Amino acid sequence: MRLRVTLSAVLFILICFSWACATDNATSPSYPDMMACSTVVTEFEVNEAIVGDSICVVLEENPSTGYGWEYTEGPEGLLDFVETKSFEREGVDPKMVGAPITRVWKFSAVKEGEVTLTYVYRRSWETDVEPVETMEYLIRIGR
Repeated sequence: MRLRVTLSAVLFILICFSWACATDNATSPSYPDMMACSTVVTEFEVNEAIVGDSICVVLEENPSTGYGWEYTEGPEGLLDFVETKSFEREGVDPKMVGAPITRVWKFSAVKEGEVTLTYVYRRSWETDVEPVETMEYLIRIGR
């Protein structure tokens, strides 16, 4: 009898935990959704978009350590920069040194062609030092 009660209690806890996790994921919007992005680009593939699409790049950074992402666009003129927003992680103290944030850059596709967004991760004042990381996103814009 005692074993049955214990197993029932464990099963109840597991069901509650599973339900809480499923509910949390279902109600937590993703960053691109919060910024109304039509396309979220990924590295190592050709990303497709059409003129008028909103295109987002999502990267994690640690600004409290001085590191941040800087981007260049080549060739210029195919994308218009719209905005960038930072999102703090839930449950992480943003004042803590090394606390990560997620940054989203939003662009609008304005012209047909192929464009590469290159992001480098470094401290802005360390111009003579190689970036810690580099990310490249190839975007093909059509009609």
